[in-house]
Amino acid sequence: MTKEELTQGYYLIREIREWQKKLMECDLEPASIECICAKVLELKQKKEVVTNFIMGIEDSQTRLIFKLRCLDG
Repeated sequence: MTKEELTQGYYLIREIREWQKKLMECDLEPASIECICAKVLELKQKKEVVTNFIMGIEDSQTRLIFKLRCLDG
């Protein structure tokens, strides 16, 4: 996993939240909803890869540092 992929974790979480807020709007067309749902699924899968990498770190201090930096910003 590259540094760039790890640092995307925080932004993936933020982008997922933004798309989920967009889904709450009542005036979206079905095609837009389908497109947004597909994007959210893609982003969640990327976030899962980053999370799994961090959870695989043996040392708890290092794992916590990576979690705080890469997922919590």
